[in-house]
Amino acid sequence: MRLHFGLRRRLRRRAEGVLRFLHVLEAPAAAHGAPAPAAESTLRARVEVVLDDLIRPGLHADGGDIELVDVVGNDITIRLVGACRSCPSSAATLSGGIDRLLRDELPEIGAIHLAEGAP
Repeated sequence: MRLHFGLRRRLRRRAEGVLRFLHVLEAPAAAHGAPAPAAESTLRARVEVVLDDLIRPGLHADGGDIELVDVVGNDITIRLVGACRSCPSSAATLSGGIDRLLRDELPEIGAIHLAEGAP
């Protein structure tokens, strides 16, 4: 069965994201006797993978982007930049898209805060 080129590319990108996600979970430094990374830094890396693979491509298509500002415990703070910063639909993008995708991929996430202002 031949897959449509776009579908094949999306599936490959998704598989690469899953492999990067699993690599972050393995914590290779811990295998070499180094202390395991803090839970916040591991969550930060996993959130970055989800942002890179699932969220940023859609925002880039509209001229925007997203930054991960901070991770405190299981709560994260993000900032919308570019065209997304001043978009009247940014609240809907945050609650309907970004929040849902992050919680689907990382159910342990607590609150998702939106940082205001320039970086």
